[in-house]
Amino acid sequence: MIAVDAQSCCACGGCVPACPVGSIHIIVNNRAVIAESCVGCGKCIPFCPHGALHFPEEKGDRQKPIQRWFRPPDSEYDIVVVGGGPAGSTAARFAAEQGAKVLLVEKRPIVGTPQLCAEGVSHSGLADVIPEIREKWIAAPIIGAILVSPEGRKTTVQHPKAGYILERRVFDRDLFSMAAKAGARTLIAAEAIDFIKTDDHIVGVTMLCRGQSYEILCKAIICADGVESGMLSRLFPKEHLATDQIHVASQVVMSGVEVRPGFPEFHIGRNLAPGGYAWVFPKGEAFANVGLGLNPSIGSGESSWDLLERFVERRFAGEGEIIEVASGNVPTAKRFSKIVYRNVLFIGDAGRLSDPVSGGGIASALLSGRIAGQLASEAVRAGTPEKTEIFLSRFTDLWDKLKGRQFAFYWKAKTIFAALDDDDLEAICRVIEDRFGHGVFESIDIPGAIKSIIRERKLFWKVAKGLYPKGI
Repeated sequence: MIAVDAQSCCACGGCVPACPVGSIHIIVNNRAVIAESCVGCGKCIPFCPHGALHFPEEKGDRQKPIQRWFRPPDSEYDIVVVGGGPAGSTAARFAAEQGAKVLLVEKRPIVGTPQLCAEGVSHSGLADVIPEIREKWIAAPIIGAILVSPEGRKTTVQHPKAGYILERRVFDRDLFSMAAKAGARTLIAAEAIDFIKTDDHIVGVTMLCRGQSYEILCKAIICADGVESGMLSRLFPKEHLATDQIHVASQVVMSGVEVRPGFPEFHIGRNLAPGGYAWVFPKGEAFANVGLGLNPSIGSGESSWDLLERFVERRFAGEGEIIEVASGNVPTAKRFSKIVYRNVLFIGDAGRLSDPVSGGGIASALLSGRIAGQLASEAVRAGTPEKTEIFLSRFTDLWDKLKGRQFAFYWKAKTIFAALDDDDLEAICRVIEDRFGHGVFESIDIPGAIKSIIRERKLFWKVAKGLYPKGI
């Protein structure tokens, strides 16, 4: 039976999916608990980044065959990328393709899990970074959308080339392997825990991998470790997302439900999802991601799980089965002000580069990863640390030119719309019905839609004063 070192275990849960007989399924008191059904196979041992799992009294001898499967990292790289999601894997791939020596580390033992994501992405958001879209990445096409108002009125928008609903586990795993194919060294169950500093420079990272501590020197660091970025908190311990900068979200995957393939649903309402929305993203016939996110700064007194349960019951009338669950925070914030700090870049959710209105982040992750990878590979060739930092500082201008100004506008819109009541939201839905509820659209003019909403007499001053405080 496998033993757990209570001093080393942090209850991350990474070992749970590695057990072939399901014996690691209870996490209590910040410690994994091994059930008596454990057969002692040891398959879970290499999946713990902290070395907390071992064979009793035989830790040294019996771990050696398992550890032999893993080649330790080199002591020095040009670029270290922290986080193996879409942003990190894309950055590592582009940097490696341009000749940089890259290390990509992912703290989870299985890339692409767990997921709190409706899995939708626009066609352009995917194709602009990865032109060759693989069929196995696509669970279903998106050919339109259905907006459901607080009163239950449905507006169907026809948009044949909108995008895709992905199979994120397959997609993320392939992006990770594409980085490896490009020449990046990839490590799973490897957690970057701090920066290495010499004098006034950041010269590398410290990481844990299969119970061993490593110091990795490098010229540039790309942090793509998610909304609760541990690396960001290491540099800026006082920096935290405020409650109005996140959606607290819960999601289930359901089978046996009635959905319209190709048409994701967006349900809005102050009582339904305060400051947020509920969604149904069909992944095929009778199969969908169903979730709800709320703005905790508004405070309804109910959790996202409570609200999601009520929504599921109302939407599906007791039909269907839940086959997966997930919950967590989704960033709906302004771009992090120090997205570039010396020779460190924060991209994807770590840099708060998601859409502040929807929280959607896949396309932003891919785009920021491409920019970061290309820029970092150029920066490390510059020679001196000072020149490297000058090259990396261009990231902010490049991002703002492509997406930053648009997302800053969306942040203002999100702030205003989060405070609207159901009557206001109903009026917005009527505007959208008038503008997009008839005909087929090759593209959706978001700024134009916002202008139409502003012209709605009932909403004019409430919305316009927030979006344009100095006047229109």
